[in-house]
Amino acid sequence: MMDFVVFTADLPLAPLIGENTRGGELHEFQKIEEAREFSKSQKENWDRVILYKRIESGKLDRIEHYQNGNYYIGDKRVRNS
Repeated sequence: MMDFVVFTADLPLAPLIGENTRGGELHEFQKIEEAREFSKSQKENWDRVILYKRIESGKLDRIEHYQNGNYYIGDKRVRNS
């Protein structure tokens, strides 16, 4: 089982501003370094890119995310990402 999941998605408002929404995609990784590298590479292509760690119960715990190109750890925006 892969330990890290990256979810890429467009915001639901995309159709309202004349864009086609692509829904979302899941990408699974064994190592956090690979997941972070992939997340960073996708931040310009998607409205939201979220990195999760799979915990023992099988649930996903959000580690960090990009929203509209801005970097967040938890709910705190990190400057100069």
